Amino acid sequence: MEHLPLPKAPKKCVFRLVPNSSVHVSKHNNSSEIFDLEGAYWEFEIEIANVPEDDALALDAFLTKLRGQVGKFLAHDYRREQLDLNIPARVDGANQDGNILNIFQLPVNRVYAKAGMYVQIAIGESAELKKLTADVVVDSYGKAKIANINLLNIFLHHKHFALALLL
Repeated sequence: MEHLPLPKAPKKCVFRLVPNSSVHVSKHNNSSEIFDLEGAYWEFEIEIANVPEDDALALDAFLTKLRGQVGKFLAHDYRREQLDLNIPARVDGANQDGNILNIFQLPVNRVYAKAGMYVQIAIGESAELKKLTADVVVDSYGKAKIANINLLNIFLHHKHFALALLL
């Protein structure tokens, strides 16, 4: 997967995690029904000022090549420092479900990531960007739990995955 080819750092950069839930309100009696669907998607806005014509055309061509919501690309949040904390973490135990992922092979006895940080789970086409809602605290055995994260079957069946912290 390619990175978004920005010619320079954006003037404005905003990431939003949008839940897949929706509310429908009846026009007749004003009652409401909430549909809480699993998962979420990311939206982001960038603003780049004073871009040379050639760079603007290259970026426009890249975005056109994506064919709308069909294409995928990598982008990072320019408001936050990007630390390279890639680790060869492993899923700790089979048949995990729910919203907690048990992992191991982390640096021991520390808070590895804080709530609010972004994490990328998996690599390549199956990679997903998640936002932590709880601290990832590693015990003396190198084990930790990533809590309150929507898991996909892809993580439940693979023993290896890449965990990259994007701060």
